[in-house]
Amino acid sequence: MLKLRPHLLIGRGLVIAVLTLGSNLLSHAGSKEEREVLAIAKAERTAFIAGFEGALKSWCMSKKQSCASEVLVRPNSMSVPPPYDQLRVDFMSNLNGKAEIGRFHQPAPASRFKPHEVKFSDRMRIALHPFVWDRVQIRANGVPKQIEPLTAWAIRWIDLGDANAVATGKEQTVIHSVVYPSVEKGRWQTEIDLGTAPSEAVVDLLKALDQMGLTHIEMGTF
Repeated sequence: MLKLRPHLLIGRGLVIAVLTLGSNLLSHAGSKEEREVLAIAKAERTAFIAGFEGALKSWCMSKKQSCASEVLVRPNSMSVPPPYDQLRVDFMSNLNGKAEIGRFHQPAPASRFKPHEVKFSDRMRIALHPFVWDRVQIRANGVPKQIEPLTAWAIRWIDLGDANAVATGKEQTVIHSVVYPSVEKGRWQTEIDLGTAPSEAVVDLLKALDQMGLTHIEMGTF
């Protein structure tokens, strides 16, 4: 909450009050780098949601409205710890007793820009590439000593307990999956389907990666 400190001085006190409010507003808005990432995230989410909603409508029509969206499942073949062992399928139907699932893929990034480096924090830099909302890939040359911040982020945004459950056709504002991190040739990597999560979830994700001690990451759809 923004609070304006009371000042009894007329003139000088008013100036101090305005400066105090301005400083708080800048802090609340986040750094320039966070705002850049957030702007790209908003554009990608808007494009994804438009396609997702259209695909869901078509799916439900083809299934005679016997459909559901963003259903949390645990595939039997996944032998990784939670929450990485669970995912949300985009669409599901049980028409005539036959279980079927469907998925929407964003075909291409909505934001076109040249890959460039962003200093996200004093410790972490990001090689930022164009990405699509449902296939965000994170790669790092270093291997973090812990993944607890990423795990906590995933638990929060996938909503394991369905606390934010809504009716079919409404956005549940959740991510759909996080691939359990792996290391190949010394490179740490994961992939995330951001589903219908708000764009702010991307900034929260980067903060979690920063907390893990990563100093340089690549983010994009490669």
